[in-house]
Amino acid sequence: MEDYIKSSIWFQNGTMEPFVGDNGVPPCAVLLARKGESVYRCFVATKKVGKGKHVHHCIACGFKSKRLHRVLGHQRYKRGHSPFVCPDKGWYVHHLPRLPYVPV
Repeated sequence: MEDYIKSSIWFQNGTMEPFVGDNGVPPCAVLLARKGESVYRCFVATKKVGKGKHVHHCIACGFKSKRLHRVLGHQRYKRGHSPFVCPDKGWYVHHLPRLPYVPV
């Protein structure tokens, strides 16, 4: 799966990753995640911790969260995949002027 991701056009272009079961995704992904889930789900394990509660963790480093989207974001970050980057490079504020102190 790692080789597939690194060589994929969507990865190289910084667009959103496909889902398990989509065209072009290796069939073995179905063994690691359910159809319709992000391909990055293949690198996430889920453990039940109490009544109706789950913890998701990275199978490589153990990063964990109760929220699956955070662990999927962790998978993107580890690989340098940034599909949510703002295309407008001028939006970032580099410096804020110091405001005068006003006593209340």
